[in-house]
Parts: sequence; C-alpha cells; structure tokens
Amino acid sequence: MKFRPLNDLILVRLEKQAGATDSGIILLEDENARPTKGEVVAVGPGSWQDNNTRSEMPVSENDQVMFPSVAGFEVKYDDDGKYKLMKVDEILGIIRDICA
Repeated sequence: MKFRPLNDLILVRLEKQAGATDSGIILLEDENARPTKGEVVAVGPGSWQDNNTRSEMPVSENDQVMFPSVAGFEVKYDDDGKYKLMKVDEILGIIRDICA
C-alpha cells in the first residue's frame, strides 16, 4: 500500500525509542518522552496559493526531521512502526549528516 498525503501534509515514521539500556535494564515507555524525530516517508504536493499554483515543499522523502512532540497525530499505516501525519509547517528543521 502506497500512501500519498494531500496538500501540505507529510507522513513521518517515528524514531524508535530505546527499550533497554546498554547494561540490559528494561526501560518502561514514558508518556512524556514522545519521539520528536523521524524520517519523512511521503510528501504531499503542496498547498494551493492565491495565484493558482502549488507551494514548494521544503522536505522530501527520506529526510530526517525534528518536530514538537505535540505535532500532528499518530496514524496506523502498516505494521512496520509508528507514524505521524502532520502539516509541513509543524516541522522545526531537517537533520543533516555533517559528513555528507
């Protein structure tokens, strides 16, 4: 199944939280420690402007992004992980690899 968001929405796969420490101590999921990073897996075409053109999307698929924990809403897309559907304006920034 391929998902294509509409307008200025993006689908983000949330970064997995560590389930245990290096020494093997199992960490319980803390409701306050929500993921704030993820990978963009689908991007909408952009919102419509007054001149009847679409705005350019500042992110693309495979970008690593950072966002507030309250951004967007969680959706079930597949069994591969947790996802959030959010407006592109909710993204705080793109995480770039310094070595790239």
